[in-house]
Amino acid sequence: MQVSAFLAGLFHSRLIKRVLIVVPKKLLAHWTKELSVVGLKHQIRDYSGPNKSGRHDKLQCAFKEGGVLLTAHRPYINWCRILFRSKKNFWSSVP
Repeated sequence: MQVSAFLAGLFHSRLIKRVLIVVPKKLLAHWTKELSVVGLKHQIRDYSGPNKSGRHDKLQCAFKEGGVLLTAHRPYINWCRILFRSKKNFWSSVP
């Protein structure tokens, strides 16, 4: 909960625009719940789904609008080149 609250403070202070969170698949629902509790529900982009088109849409949304891109280890490993294809400092934080 502490990391979620810290990120919410950074977002609300406009100190960050987007963040990438990589967690074990079993913890995705837990992180979604925690981020929702601290007021980031509408900024969560779940990048862990099996639908390639859906992941692409979530990634484009994170690129354009910012927010929290939440993913599991396997999708991160498989798609890390795409996630970091942009400028060096594209992601505000990667906890």
